[in-house]
Formats: sequence, C-alpha cells, structure tokens
Amino acid sequence: MQDKLLLNRGDKLVQVGFSIKGFLNKTDIKTYSIINENGLKVGSVIYQDKTSLFGGRSQSIEQRDMQGHSVQDLTW
Repeated sequence: MQDKLLLNRGDKLVQVGFSIKGFLNKTDIKTYSIINENGLKVGSVIYQDKTSLFGGRSQSIEQRDMQGHSVQDLTW
C-alpha cells in the first residue's frame, strides 16, 4: 500500500486507528497519519481492505492533506 502513496522523502506512516465494518465484518479500515522528517503531521490516509463473501478482494486508499483536500483516491 505504501508504494501507492504520494509521500515526500522522510515521510512515514503511523497507524492511528483500526475498525471493521460490513456484513460478516468483511472490511478492514486502517487510518494513518503521515508524519514528516520533523515529526509534524502533514496528512492522513484511510486504507480499506474488502473481501467479498465469494472470495473477491479489493483495496483502496484515500490520501488527504492537512486541509482535508483529497491528494489521491485509488482502488485496486
């Protein structure tokens, strides 16, 4: 997942939350803060990993800056 994000040199991800939703708890949702090399939060990421009842799987990320603007929204 990290290779799909638009990160600057020295940025790192810190997981700040985890939840499960959906029928039979088939969607894992992880939230991350993007921390720069100075230790300041510069953005956030929501990562979702969905498994269908019939075995299909999809993953998505939504990356936002500190103003809440979408930087990118990908599904694979």
